[in-house]
Amino acid sequence: MILCDNNIDNREKIKMQLNELLQHKPKFKLITKYSNILNPSWSEIEYAIESCKTFDKNNFCVLSMIEINSFIQCCRQDDLWRLEIHFAGSDKNFVHYGIKDNTNDNGLLDDESLVRKVFQDFFYGCYDFKGIQWIEYRWNK
Repeated sequence: MILCDNNIDNREKIKMQLNELLQHKPKFKLITKYSNILNPSWSEIEYAIESCKTFDKNNFCVLSMIEINSFIQCCRQDDLWRLEIHFAGSDKNFVHYGIKDNTNDNGLLDDESLVRKVFQDFFYGCYDFKGIQWIEYRWNK
């Protein structure tokens, strides 16, 4: 589990862990069962997220909510990471959410805003995972 705090040594270790993870170019997949894909509640998302971290055969990394929140905190503290969350739904719309880095005037979003803020200019093909919607997290330097 990756935790984030203000200790410089710990933050350096976290950066090393993130760099090691990113070398594998993972996609972060969270399998969900939303009642409303365009406006999921935070509790629905939190409940739906898998509680383990593994790489599957498609190189997806399944993270727990604690780890995701830790990544978000690291992003806020160091302005080194950009997080994009893509919600795919069976209605053929592909909805985009994201944390912005310090080069963007919009600033950082808090956890709840992160999942509620919709950028409607991102529309792609729909992806179904056996009828279950999923989320993809992309981290880029």
